[in-house]
Amino acid sequence: MAKVLPLTGGPTLAEAATAFLSRRDLDADALRSYRQTLTRPRTRVR
Repeated sequence: MAKVLPLTGGPTLAEAATAFLSRRDLDADALRSYRQTLTRPRTRVR
């Protein structure tokens, strides 16, 4: 039988996306691409 793991607190999707987009190792093109990709779920899931 599968075990059910309890939910634990953690960052929201918006917080995780913001933290990811704040990384300094992303070049301008990658940052633009990731920002476009992550904007849709951040604005639709709240």
